[in-house]
Amino acid sequence: MISLKVEVNGAHKILRRRNLLQWKPKKPDWSDLPIDVLGLIANRLGLIDLLRFRVVCKNWNFASSDASAEIEALPNNDPWFLIYDYDSKCMLKTDESKKIYRTVKIPEMNGATCIASNHGWLLLFKTLGSGSMCFFCPFSRARIEIPEFPMKVFNPKQYVGKFSTPPTSNDCVICIVKIRRQNMLDLFVLQRGYVAWTKHEIPLGFPNKIRHAAFWRGVFYFLDNTFLREAQLMFLFTIGENSKSVFISRASSLAQNVFNRDLSTQTGSKLEGKVALITGAASGIGKAAAAKFISNGAKVIIADIQNQLGQDTARELGPNACFIPCDVTKESDISNAVDFTISKYKQLDIMYNNAGVPCYTPPSIVDLDLSVFDRVMGINVRGVLAGVKHASRVMIPCKSGSILCTASVTGMMGGLAQHTYSVSKSAVIGIVKSMAAELCQYGIRINCISPFAVPTPFTLQEMSQIFPHLDAEQHAKMIHSFGVLGQAKLEPGDVADAALYLASDDAKYVSGHNLVVDGGFTSFKRLGFPAPDQVQ
Repeated sequence: MISLKVEVNGAHKILRRRNLLQWKPKKPDWSDLPIDVLGLIANRLGLIDLLRFRVVCKNWNFASSDASAEIEALPNNDPWFLIYDYDSKCMLKTDESKKIYRTVKIPEMNGATCIASNHGWLLLFKTLGSGSMCFFCPFSRARIEIPEFPMKVFNPKQYVGKFSTPPTSNDCVICIVKIRRQNMLDLFVLQRGYVAWTKHEIPLGFPNKIRHAAFWRGVFYFLDNTFLREAQLMFLFTIGENSKSVFISRASSLAQNVFNRDLSTQTGSKLEGKVALITGAASGIGKAAAAKFISNGAKVIIADIQNQLGQDTARELGPNACFIPCDVTKESDISNAVDFTISKYKQLDIMYNNAGVPCYTPPSIVDLDLSVFDRVMGINVRGVLAGVKHASRVMIPCKSGSILCTASVTGMMGGLAQHTYSVSKSAVIGIVKSMAAELCQYGIRINCISPFAVPTPFTLQEMSQIFPHLDAEQHAKMIHSFGVLGQAKLEPGDVADAALYLASDDAKYVSGHNLVVDGGFTSFKRLGFPAPDQVQ
């Protein structure tokens, strides 16, 4: 199998040809809709609606592999099932009262051909022979004109296309491919803000038919009828910022084998269209989580007490990040951060209460400084509780949301840290358990993450107080040496991966959970028995 990959990175796109090394035949789908469409629907529908959609598909004899499909939810949460076929050109609306599905004709779609769909928007090729194209949203009847397509004679069955994001977003990119003749492919690219399409001839020896298109994590995939299981990168094509020229080079292998999964269920970024507020995101785990969320399609507000570092981090992470000063010990700051998020983006989907401080205090309870205890509890516990409170304030009316909190393995086991820090993280786990019982009725999930020791700036600062004669590199090595999972090392990015899972719909039925990221440390305990030959 061969596939074409177009990677969108700002104004740059990359075309990659992958030759199949190994593949396995796939069992027939329960629907004859394209695999990328099935994945999109499966990701956005619950089990009941998915089964309902399956029945609908089986009743649609006209639904073919050339069809394009999309679903949207009305305010009453009744889904619209949209199937667009070249001949039938219709929509289907569920009618729960009568348990039937009825066809809805859309006048604006007469005489037009649908090339692709995304989040309720259709890419329509209008009158044949004119090259006229537009975006159209059947649910709102909104229409967006786009520059004329360069090919006047347009046979829709010869083209496969996809657009990355809804056309209202600034980073929307359209890619359309056509096999012109054997071993030659034409790629047409249009970015939002450009006045004309660019055309690129790709002599790659493609198959005679490309059937499907998918957009996943910033990458366009154009596939034939088989599934890609494992592949090796053979060519690298870079389209320059002006989209005029193609540069060809060689690459030896994939840096990351992202193809060892089915694209049928991985057609979009995990947090596409979501908005996240992360406290303590100027550095460490919070910064890693912000970067991970942004790379998966989210807008992120960085809330941190470190003004300059927070601003620098926001600039580093790009236009989908912004900074607001926030001292989590002040409830007004947290409330302002939530209100700022709503004012800027009109929504708050993810609240990550990550801000916290370590502390170095004497190990004995007899010597505990209660003023230090109060300060740490004010940040690590009261700040988390305030974050949950104000996130819930805006999430409850929406009947949805995901709240995350950073706990620690020290909150699960005694003796791993000083009393103050351990008690504060135990309290975070308790907050999550208690709040989950209330928030579940509103469809809001709340979870926490308990990582093992991670070499973040705060952790290294604490280590420097305990071991002042060692440098930062030695402190990091010491932290990693405490782990039990072979040579694996826990980094902030590993905790960010856990946060991404809990924030996304991958964890749509996970709430009240403490996700432990410790390499098995809390499950591992040697009894210390001597060897038999050492016992007299």
